Parts: sequence; structure tokens; C-alpha cells
Amino acid sequence: MSRAPLPRNGLRAGMAEGSETRTSTPEAIKTLLFLDLDDTVFQSQAKCRHHGMAEHTLEPAAFLESGEAHGFSTLAQRQFLRLMTQGAEIIPTTARNAASYQRVRLAIAPPPWVILNHGGVLLDGHGQPHPLWAERMAASLAPWLPALHALKDEINAWATCEAPSLYARIIGDLGQEFYLLVKDREKRHSSTLPKLREALLDAWFAAHGSQREGLFLHQNANNLTVMPTSLDKGHAVAFLLEDYRARHPELLVLGAGDSRSDAGFLRLCDYALIPRHAQLLLDLAGAP
Repeated sequence: MSRAPLPRNGLRAGMAEGSETRTSTPEAIKTLLFLDLDDTVFQSQAKCRHHGMAEHTLEPAAFLESGEAHGFSTLAQRQFLRLMTQGAEIIPTTARNAASYQRVRLAIAPPPWVILNHGGVLLDGHGQPHPLWAERMAASLAPWLPALHALKDEINAWATCEAPSLYARIIGDLGQEFYLLVKDREKRHSSTLPKLREALLDAWFAAHGSQREGLFLHQNANNLTVMPTSLDKGHAVAFLLEDYRARHPELLVLGAGDSRSDAGFLRLCDYALIPRHAQLLLDLAGAP
């Protein structure tokens, strides 16, 4: 007895190639990309060198107030953006404030929304703050600002004697204060920030148990921040997605980010894109 031939790839058994009953290609659906910027689509020249990126392929992508380039994109990053612009509506989702965002130059269409200040500011396509989101953020941040100011003073007093290159300040934008930032003027973060945590911050959080529930500490290679938990890119992304899904029930949501602070909004996306060498990817891979 002869055997029936196996079906050809992509065709169900008994379906002839070109058959009228063949499944049609579905219509494309609305696609969004919530895009972190720094260390996702550009990075400092020092990081480019550290990761062995060919310098002759780098292009300036972000600038200081002086006009000096301080963020550079690679060939791969530019190709990634070209691919994304072909099918996705890109919404920058960044820790940058309004002024520093204006100094970013990327080959993307003018975005319909921009998420700034770790989610604290939501600008529309005309550069205007979303009034309802601004009201929500002001109300949610207000209870925590006195504690952040007090902690700032404690850190600066400690640093005067123990680590003079460290300094703390409150970060705000467009008339709203958001979070506490600690940096090292001499870029010795790898030694001074752990020292600060051991000598002061761990004890401060232990002594202010109620504050611990509403504040969180985040540290990367360049700085340390203490933020209210209500300040999160994920909250701003969720706010926008509610509106988008009301208008587009079928929606594909992509997210791209590199940092632990991006995890909140990446969890809301259908697909999370994490660049090589990213802090978040190293966490997932269990690398030291």
C-alpha cells in the first residue's frame, strides 16, 4: 500500500497550493514602541570604548547645553530605529527632563507623546504637559517631598566630612519636584556610593520604616536615586495604554530599555527588547 504524501510546508493536509480556503494574512494592527533612550539607543563615548564599539561608526545623538556631543549611537542602534520606524509608533520613555530631551537627535517621526522624568511628566505632540497626569503626579508626590529634602540635607552633611566629592540634590522639572539624586563630581561612584549606602542610607531606611513603603532606592553605574514609588515609567505607560486600548482594542505593545528602572514599563509590553550589555539583561542572565 502506498503512503499518502506528507503536506507541504505551510499547507494543511488536503489543501492545494493556491486554494481558495487558504488562511489569509491578517491585517496589521496598531503597534507602539515605548523607547528608553540613554544606554538603549545611544550611550557615552566612554561606554562605547568600554564595549569595543568601532568609533568610526559612531554618530552624535545627544548633546550638552554647550552643544558638545555626549551621547553616540552605533550602526546597530541606528538600524534598530530604522526597523522600528517602519511599523511602530515610537513613544520616548526616558529619565531625561524636558530641556535635555530637546537636545536628543534621533531619526524618528515626531512622537505623539513623550514620557519624561521617570514617568513624572507626560508631554503631548505639541510639547504640552497632560493636565490630568500632572495633577495626579503632584498629588502622589507631595507626601514624600519633605522626607526627600530632609534626606538630601543628611547626605550632604555626611558627604562634607566623609566623601566630599558626593552631592545630593532634588530633581524637578516644569515646576514639579520629583526625586533625590546623588552623584560623585569625581566619578568615583563605584566606591563612594556603596560607602554612602552602608554608612547612612541603610540605617535611614531602617529608622523610617513607613517611608520605606513609599520610597525606593535605585543605583546604577553613574548615580543613586531615592524616588517615591508613585514615580515610575510604568505608571505613565499604563495611563497611555488605557487610552490607546480604548481606541485600538487590538494593539501590539513593544518596550525597549536597559535599566532596572525600566522593568516596570517593560512588564506592560507584549515584547520587551533589552540591549546587549544592559544592566537589566545582566540581572536576567545572572551575570556578576
